[in-house]
Order: sequence, then C-alpha cells, then structure tokens
Amino acid sequence: MIRLLHLSILIAFAASSAFANQDGRISLESFKKKPKLVVVVVIDQCRSDFLTRFANRMASQKSGGLSYFMKQGAYFPFAKYDILQSMTCPGHATILTGAYPSQMGIPLNEWYDASKKSDVYCAEDASSAIVGRNAKPEEGMSPRRLLQSTVGDELKIAGYKSKVVSIALKDRAAIMMGGHRADLALWSEDGKWVSSKFYLPQGELPSWVRNLNAALEKEKGSVFKWKIAGTHSGLTQSNSASTTEAASGPAPLLLQTVAGSKDSFSTEYGVEITTAAAIRALKEMKLGQSKGPGTGPDILAISYSSHDMLGHDHGLQSDLMEELTLFEDESIGKLIGEIEKSVGLKNVLFAFTGDHGVAPAVSVIEKQNMPAGNLDTPSLLKEANMELEKKFGKSAKGAWVLRAKSYNFYLDPEVVLDQKKSRRDVEA
Repeated sequence: MIRLLHLSILIAFAASSAFANQDGRISLESFKKKPKLVVVVVIDQCRSDFLTRFANRMASQKSGGLSYFMKQGAYFPFAKYDILQSMTCPGHATILTGAYPSQMGIPLNEWYDASKKSDVYCAEDASSAIVGRNAKPEEGMSPRRLLQSTVGDELKIAGYKSKVVSIALKDRAAIMMGGHRADLALWSEDGKWVSSKFYLPQGELPSWVRNLNAALEKEKGSVFKWKIAGTHSGLTQSNSASTTEAASGPAPLLLQTVAGSKDSFSTEYGVEITTAAAIRALKEMKLGQSKGPGTGPDILAISYSSHDMLGHDHGLQSDLMEELTLFEDESIGKLIGEIEKSVGLKNVLFAFTGDHGVAPAVSVIEKQNMPAGNLDTPSLLKEANMELEKKFGKSAKGAWVLRAKSYNFYLDPEVVLDQKKSRRDVEA
C-alpha cells in the first residue's frame, strides 16, 4: 500500500507532456524513460483554492511556476490526504513516505509522552547535534522518530546512487522530506542555514552553504520592502493596517521588514532565500547530472514555509497572503528556469502539493457574523477531570487527564493503574 501511495503522489502532479497521449490517456511507453531529477515542491499551508482564486493573476506572469504546474501537469485540485490532524510534520512525512501517521509514527508536530510526563517534538534527537550554529546538547534534530522510508531512502536501498537534498525554513519540513538517507537536509535557524550531525557526521556544513550564510549575514539589518506587483484579485481584504506604510503610485508599499529578522521569514524574503538555497544546491551538487552504472534519479525537495508563517499571523483572506502566493509563483518559476538550464525539463519529474490547508482566522471570520471561536482547553480539561472523578473516584496519584494538547487528551497511566480501572472504559 505504501508503494502505491508513493506512485499516486508523484504521478498526480507530474508534467503531463511527458506522460499523456493527445487524448489524455497515460502512455506506458513514457515510463520507460526514467527522470534524472525528481523535484518535490511543497507550499506549507497551501489550500488548493490558493491556486484557483488567484489563477488570473498567475496567468499574467510570464514565468510563473504554479501556473506552469497547473497548465502542464496532471492537476488534481480535489486530492487530499486523510490525516486526522494535518500539520507540518505529519504532512511532510506523508508526502514522501506515502504512509499515514499510524504507519510512520508522526501524528503531530508535538505530542505528550504520558509515561515520561514530557513533551515530544517530532524531529528532536539529542544524539544528532545541530551543525552550523552553537546549540545546546539537547537541541539536536533527526528523522529517528519517522518509522517509514521515503522515496529517496528506497532509491538508495535499491542500490541507486541517487542524491537526495531537502530544504525548508522549518526543520521538521526539511527533515521529514529528506528522510533517513538524505545527503543533506537544510533548514533555517537564527537567520542562517543549518543541518545536523545525522546528515553531516563530520560536523561541518558544505562550503557552498557556508557561503550562503555569509551572504545572509551581510544582508542582516537591511530594509526589505515588499511591494504589490499587480492589481488585486478583489478576493482578499486588507487586514494589515498596523504593518503597512502609506505609499502612492502603481506599486504601493505593502510591508516593510528587516532582512534576517524573525518577521522577515514570513514575507517574500523567506521565499526568496529558500529558492536561492535550492538553486545553489542544484548547481553545487550537480543534481540530475549523474552518469554511469547505478545512476538513479536525484531528488530535490523544497518546502516554502513562509506561506504558513504569514497565514497564521494574518489568515487566508488577507491581501498579504494573495501577494505572497503571487511571489511564490514567480519564485518557483525562477527555480524551474534554472532546472531547465542545468538538467532540461524533459529529464525532470515535478511533484507539487501542500502539506495541509487552513481554516479562516477566527478573529476575521467572527467580524463577518460567522459562528467561530477558540476552544477553552484549560476549562475543558478541568471539566473532564471532574467528571472522571465522579465516575471512577479520586486518585492520590493525581488527575485522570494529565494534559490536553492539540485536541488530544492524555490519561495518566499511573492513575488508571492505581484505581484498577480499564483504560478502555476510562477513554470511553
């Protein structure tokens, strides 16, 4: 089943010109030619309607990447992953393993270990220190909690000399796409690109990554201005008055930020540096250019985290989200152009998707007279424990439910044991 899911994900967003006949049917002959490079592009928090709502504006851009995928690819706007709680970590883990959380062990970004009474981050691993910055020993990262193999892992297991590279601003996105045998997984911390000893046992970043970081360091503190590139679709609204500056002319200033600051990564700046890192990896590691016996397709996986960062702050209906999507379209187009120069698009298989979607922001939708609100988790937890005490009694070991986190409720196993109750009965 996992293999079939792998295949469905890659075919779903493949370039149709390479796979379909004129009547739209898939040609078996087309599968005889293996791609030299597989490029997986993910936009974090990208609902499918980000493409359809802004399609007219994308179409007006000469070299947009998202519009290229929609026009040239086998396009499935209603495809979905049936993940109960679709978040960055389980979403990215599913994309390249083809497995669901019950199979691959990544149910959430962070969960609670009731037996150890501690939080667990999906990519944490104290044994794999961060490479590229001074980090505390307990701040290591790796894919050790990922219980399944990625497409890249499987290629290497099969003996192919494939190179696998994953890049994202978020550590969990890069790590889950890279899997266990990636040649390099890069993510951003403190405004520079880092990795971990899991991927770089020698404990040193490649020289080209250090050069990228040197350039980012020089940029730090400079003013980054984000301007409207065209005419709004009319399908979004301005809710960013506190962060905008008044300006006149055909390209009004939408946002001004400082390069390298935390806020800058949720703007075009974050998209720009992600694409720049992907292009540098493509060239420096000569992805898609391997020859000789055992050569298999290389994999370049890129996730654009800025979309999610901005979405959480402003919501999907914001004009900022529209402009960022248009810039992502343009930036991905730039990446495709560089891939065409170095590998040739006829030798490349593209897969584009999102790791999860998003609901409208509560603060925005409430003002539009829609029923919405925030869950009062502490009160709910208190009430749940009161009801359990009424039914099963009070334990000297503590409360029945230890923690409520991300809509999950964690029973204390010691209390269940102390009260000699069936865990199934308590859960029910």
